[in-house]
Amino acid sequence: ISEQEKRSLLAQCEALIFNGIEEDFGIVPIEALASRKPVLVRSDGGFPSHIIDDGINGYHHDGSPAGIRNAIRRLENKRLRVEAIDVFDLDHFEEQMRGVVTCV
Repeated sequence: ISEQEKRSLLAQCEALIFNGIEEDFGIVPIEALASRKPVLVRSDGGFPSHIIDDGINGYHHDGSPAGIRNAIRRLENKRLRVEAIDVFDLDHFEEQMRGVVTCV
């Protein structure tokens, strides 16, 4: 789809379901957050799962149909107001990386 259509879809959606496994970055969830949309992300989905605070800017799920349904139900029961975040802010990036990477 075109960039314009993607922006339109993100503006109109309720949330983004991201079911990627071991994603090293995941630009799609970041675009959804930038559009102030909650993200339903796999708990084992790599980097995107580290930027989703369960119940704050989205929900984690296990990737199964039942797990995704449960995350959708949780979203329906508690409408999340996703604040605009600058995930490309250097301090935010460093904080997130320190939570993922262990220095020896």
